[in-house]
Amino acid sequence: MILLRTILQLEHDVPTRRMDIAHYKQEDLIEMMATLLLELSESNFSTNSLPIDALKDREYESCADSVSLFCAKKAPSITIHAYLTRIFKYCPATNDVFLSLLVYFDRLVVLSGGAVVIGNENIHRLLIAGFTCASKYWSDVYYTNSRSAKVGGIRLQELNTLELHYFSLLKFSLYIRLEELQQYADGLLHWYTKRQQLNGSNNSHEAKIPKTQDNDD
Repeated sequence: MILLRTILQLEHDVPTRRMDIAHYKQEDLIEMMATLLLELSESNFSTNSLPIDALKDREYESCADSVSLFCAKKAPSITIHAYLTRIFKYCPATNDVFLSLLVYFDRLVVLSGGAVVIGNENIHRLLIAGFTCASKYWSDVYYTNSRSAKVGGIRLQELNTLELHYFSLLKFSLYIRLEELQQYADGLLHWYTKRQQLNGSNNSHEAKIPKTQDNDD
């Protein structure tokens, strides 16, 4: 199981820029988060993480039923970016609400003893359930579960159940120190900037490679 803080290298890299969380452009934040979460999902898939029924003898077996509720029979066709954009469009919230999801995802993995493995089959439900919990915790005014369920494309009863189990898996630990939230925000900005620079460098390098021409001689 891979943590987001591992991908962001929060323990090693020292960001050269700080994100102004309150005023950062939200469309750009959604893009960065979606890119990061896609990499997390693909990384967990490639590492062949343990399925839930392989956790029978582990200390956190009791989490298995809760975790399985978030798993779809097959991965939804909507992309992570499109799903986050839909939430942002129809349930606008401040940047700290969206950023808190990154912290919560890592907590879910740690507090479940690795029973939570974030992948393509569960990330959409984890996002809408996490957003529902985070918006209620961090915002004075938040949306009804009925609206959130409609936006998330699931039934109200299902969201109510997922919300309860999300709280339970987090052990109701929703408080985030400002320093920790800022660390994730800065790490995300630093990681995404390096990624874009690397992609730009690769594209530039590829453009300089001359095409092979056939030799008739």
